[in-house]
Amino acid sequence: MDRFDTIAQFAKIMAALVVTSSVAMAIATITYLEVEYSLLDETIEDYPIYVVMVLADLALLIVSFVAVAIWLVKAHQNMRNANIPSLRITPGWVLAWYIVPFANLFMPFLAMKELWQGSHRETVDRMARANGLLWVWWLAWIATNVNVVTDDISHLDTAAYVANAVSAAALFVIIARITKAQPNMRVETEFE
Repeated sequence: MDRFDTIAQFAKIMAALVVTSSVAMAIATITYLEVEYSLLDETIEDYPIYVVMVLADLALLIVSFVAVAIWLVKAHQNMRNANIPSLRITPGWVLAWYIVPFANLFMPFLAMKELWQGSHRETVDRMARANGLLWVWWLAWIATNVNVVTDDISHLDTAAYVANAVSAAALFVIIARITKAQPNMRVETEFE
């Protein structure tokens, strides 16, 4: 197993852990809301296990973001090394688009679409239809981030955790399929 496969494997493991964590957080949020509605004077501070779960979930998300970021950059670099024509997004911008306001609503999707097309020997074309799996991943990711952080826990939090689980599950499959397709680009990967 080469280093690219190892990075991909770690990114997939992190995505699977995010799915598990998000489902657990959705269940914990529903449970908390049921208890909160029955005991109106209770606050989140009265449920330290929930606070610990939220912090653990946050730590897991940070580690998974780093793992997926490394994989994204390396996968895009592999396409550049293979001289795939019509690439528009550089490996550095693959990550930068996530933090550029307004562009972060569509450019990460276009970067993943470009990665998918180039890795699967499709013509890299922004006007071409994207694979449905990419749409599931991206729309669930957007839904995850629509929830505004507030002091109050609500059913929107539950929906955000479920959307995060769907997004991470789709990302798991995307990482697996792109990683499997990249050796067929007939290029030595960056790590070999």
